[in-house]
Formats: sequence, C-alpha cells, structure tokens
Amino acid sequence: MELLLIRHGEAVRPTDGSAQSGQDSPPLSELGRRQAELLAQRLAGAGIDHLYASTIRRATETAEYVAAATSLKIVFNERFREVEVGNLRRTPTPDARRVAANLVGEEREGPVYLDFTSYGGEGPAEFGQRVASAMRELILEPHGSGQERIALVAHGGFINAALCAIIGVPFSGYVYFGVRNTSITTVQVMPKGGVVTAVNDCAHLHDLDRESQTASGSRAASG
Repeated sequence: MELLLIRHGEAVRPTDGSAQSGQDSPPLSELGRRQAELLAQRLAGAGIDHLYASTIRRATETAEYVAAATSLKIVFNERFREVEVGNLRRTPTPDARRVAANLVGEEREGPVYLDFTSYGGEGPAEFGQRVASAMRELILEPHGSGQERIALVAHGGFINAALCAIIGVPFSGYVYFGVRNTSITTVQVMPKGGVVTAVNDCAHLHDLDRESQTASGSRAASG
C-alpha cells in the first residue's frame, strides 16, 4: 500500500489575532484554492484508489478539488482532524495571538510544540495516541489487494504525528517535519512497518512559486 499524506491548502487567517487553528474551520484563501487546483491536476492521473480527509473545512475543501479530478468519493473522518487547541479558539487574547503567530512561523524560534493541555486542548500524548489509532485503523481497513494508493488530506500537526506512528516512535509534541500547504508526503506501508519515501513534495507548486517571485520582483522594481 502506498499512502499519500497531503496537507490542506492555505486557509484564510483571522484578522483579530485569535488562534484560529486546530478544530476551527476557516475556508481556503485565494492562494489556497490555487494550490488545491494544482494538487488536483497532479493527482488526476496518479492512480489514487481511495481518498480520505479530515472534517475541518480547509481539508474538506482541498479534498473536494482532488475528488473532482479523480472521480473518487471522499471518506471523512473526525479522527484525522488537527490538534485541539481548546479555549484558544477564536479568542483574541495575548496568549492566542502568541500561539497563532508561532503556528504560522511569524515568531518562531524553533520547532512548533503542540501542547494545549493548559487551555483545555490536547497534549502530545493524547494527540499522538489519537493519530496513531486513526492511522492503524486506516492501514488495517480492507482495501482490496493491498497494493492500493491511498490519499489522505489532513494537517501539518497530524502528518507529523502520523509519521512518528508509522516509523514507530512516540510523538514528542514537536513539529520536526516541515510540510507546506498541499505538499505530499509518501509512505510505503508493508506488513512489518512503513518506509517514508518522500516528505514535503511540492513539485506541483513550482510554477506558482515562480509566478509569486516574478510578481514580487516587479513590485520591488516599481517601488
């Protein structure tokens, strides 16, 4: 079995400084929709057999682009959702603003640490166990010959915890694997374990990146 772990497209960011992440459901931004379109174009002929997704809006919207390109039905599962941030959701407090800035890399001094127990959310152990259980369920679910290609649209924290589960190490809470929006992380699942063959594959975004760089250069030249 080949498993493609896909991060959702870029979502609209809150304007009030709240930590609108985890279980919240902002829609895809204009850039996020373009990323999802390019992802779908790439996967259209990739031989995907089954498509799964988190129930959070930014993931479901991304998966819908893939479903349209592959004619697959999406199987949604709440256990594929991002880490729960508790009472930081939609709360424009200094703590929430600090957490939000850290999650998107604006004030980051090191790897993101996902521990929201003090806010009534999930900590590394609880989140890691949820993800590991969800991955076991997905991998063990009967899919046919065992040679299928499965795509799962989820979240950055989820993908990090899933990789830990696949290689057999506890999730520490630290996000060590950088995965861009709509990037593809590929795992070969075998009877005695999994092998990670690619992380943060963004080949479908290269033209979009060049367009962005060209636009930035033009603005700088005219400034």
